[in-house]
Amino acid sequence: MQRPRGRTRSYKTGPVCKFRLHPAADIDASLEEMSHALDVLRFDGFVLFTNSNGVYLGDVVLEPVFEELERRKAVVFVHPNPSPDAVAPAMS
Repeated sequence: MQRPRGRTRSYKTGPVCKFRLHPAADIDASLEEMSHALDVLRFDGFVLFTNSNGVYLGDVVLEPVFEELERRKAVVFVHPNPSPDAVAPAMS
């Protein structure tokens, strides 16, 4: 294998972001984890799946999570995932 000639450089074009995967099954635990991730670990935001065990992002049970995300002006990346519903269309 031939090595490339010349110098190799890396350029930083923007900030590096750290995101925490956030399963919101237990609301109280989720709120504590959000505080820890933002305040202690200094994460930039969270990844939320479109559903977690059949609980979708629009479910009222998640309101405290979204209120805290809004209060902290946290960045959220929503990642699609398959529905646990057997009759729902499959992701292709």
